[in-house]
Amino acid sequence: MKISIITKYSYYAIFTITILALGISFWFLYNNFYQTLTQARIVYVLKNQVAFEAVDMKLWNKITSVLKDKKKSALLTEEKLADPFVEFIEMKEE
Repeated sequence: MKISIITKYSYYAIFTITILALGISFWFLYNNFYQTLTQARIVYVLKNQVAFEAVDMKLWNKITSVLKDKKKSALLTEEKLADPFVEFIEMKEE
């Protein structure tokens, strides 16, 4: 009795589908359960390390404004840049 091609390769197809289903199941469980549990554990640990001191917001705003002013003054503006072509033209005219 001849085994048809469908029955001959059906075992390989069922095996491949089973492996793919298991792989997808493990991937789903890892992404939706394991990672969630580890993130919850990290949050629990970080809650124990929270600083209980209040931040002085006036001092914070003052420091950030000073830092912003320093960054602004370091940037070159059009007024601070010398026009190199003006000097070149003046040298040629003389």
